[in-house]
Amino acid sequence: MALKQRFRSRAASAMFIVAVATMLVAACGPLPEVKVPGEPTKRTLQLAMTEPGSIDPGTASDAGALTIINLLFEPLTKVLRDGTVVPAAAESWEISGTGRTFFFRLRSEAKWQSDKRLTSRDFRYGWTRNLDPVVAADYSYLLYSIAGAQDYAEGIMEDDGNVAITADTAEELRVHLNGPSSSFLARTATWTFMPLPRDAINDWRDRWTEASHIDTNGPYRLVEWFHGESMKLVPNPHYWDSSRPRFDEIRVKIVDPEEALIPLFRNQVADVIELEGRELQAVRGSDDLRSLTAVFPMAGNWFLVFNVQKEPWTDVRVRQAFSIAIDRQDLVPRVFSGSEQPSASLVPRALYGGEREPPEPPEAAADEARRLLVEAGYPGGEGFPPVKLSYHRTSQWERLASSLALRWSDVLGVEVGHDVMEWREYLDFTESPGDFDIYRAGWNSEYLDPENWHNVLWFSKEDFLRSGWSNAEYDSLVERADVIADQQLRRETYAEAQAILDAESPGIPIAERGTAYLIQPYVTGVWASPLGGYLVFDDTVVERPE
Repeated sequence: MALKQRFRSRAASAMFIVAVATMLVAACGPLPEVKVPGEPTKRTLQLAMTEPGSIDPGTASDAGALTIINLLFEPLTKVLRDGTVVPAAAESWEISGTGRTFFFRLRSEAKWQSDKRLTSRDFRYGWTRNLDPVVAADYSYLLYSIAGAQDYAEGIMEDDGNVAITADTAEELRVHLNGPSSSFLARTATWTFMPLPRDAINDWRDRWTEASHIDTNGPYRLVEWFHGESMKLVPNPHYWDSSRPRFDEIRVKIVDPEEALIPLFRNQVADVIELEGRELQAVRGSDDLRSLTAVFPMAGNWFLVFNVQKEPWTDVRVRQAFSIAIDRQDLVPRVFSGSEQPSASLVPRALYGGEREPPEPPEAAADEARRLLVEAGYPGGEGFPPVKLSYHRTSQWERLASSLALRWSDVLGVEVGHDVMEWREYLDFTESPGDFDIYRAGWNSEYLDPENWHNVLWFSKEDFLRSGWSNAEYDSLVERADVIADQQLRRETYAEAQAILDAESPGIPIAERGTAYLIQPYVTGVWASPLGGYLVFDDTVVERPE
């Protein structure tokens, strides 16, 4: 899902403040001394970003806001880079024999920054608040797997009493689902499932996230937020794991959306900055900055979808030929201007933390594609029926369609036409595409679990993408994997399913999404979450030169 940014320029109000300050000095004498931050140390981390639209975990969605939220709050679990779910605010959990009930035990030493004990009621309150139709949390639907949650969110139930989240004791949280699904664990690692401070929200309403009001349970606390200017975070003294806050201070410089970040990086005002648009292009052309760029894979892919119920796409050899014929190493940089990388699978590697395998040399791949098309009865494209690639009108998708058509013509001898639509028409088309050949699609993980891809997108009983593809062995594997509690066995079962999916080629992988950051050479251990692209500093070390 697209991440949203909501920012406001503060230039006019800054000028007003200067004018008022001048009058006050004349009228009331010298102003109190303004505290200026000292020189950063090895225990200081410096960031620069546009103003977070919100740091309420229920309504935030941009990467900058999620970076701050991840430092301030902690959910029950977290997902490691290899996709393993591990304890966070919960020290352990159990899953019932039916797979429908989850029992979480909170850490007895877990507290809010106010020194109040963190309890299961804080999680119940946070989750049900995000379901409240008045709050309208962006990702409230991730809670719908909980019995009664969707009815409450849609106003069918007037209160949250029948939402099956039970605070059995201060340390025990019981959650009953509509049906068995081990992917619920990965959902509890997302910001929508974070605990929320009822007292602060009740007392301060929409101002509860201000530095003087907020109460948090994560490794840091917010002590300053001068809107349009800066934020400052310091360690939470009551956080249960004293080794996790690695910095005495995290300074955040807030910049205007149009302000360039690279000068701040060059002047070491920022240790890490996100690269987008023109700045990303500028860095790619800079010899000294290019080597300091890190591209982190996102759990999202661009791909094409076949209509496998229609000839000639019923033949797996034809589908494979069209996929293998593409030289993604050449295609992706020409089509995409962001941080996308060539993709060899319909499921992003970021879900597992895997490494990208080197591609087959393009000429060898082209020869294999031609061979498959000959086997299918279309030597050199002879006798191949008319083909159209459907997409909505943007310059990027025009480049993709033109590049693919040229490649398929050169390698396979097949001419591919364009079926171009405006955005609204295209959305309607994807809901009911009818008699199509191939269309352009994309998907971002909503939580870091393969179920969000296999059981949602390609499971034949869902047929979410309207491809018409069905494979009994694949369906059996993903159904079984979704209810396996053992994480390693579950991953292995999904890996079997993925091998079938990629071999059957009901779609064509094009590019996996990514996010790019500039990182100072004296900073190590920074990475970006594949979900949302926010920064994670659990293992970060700053060796700032003296």
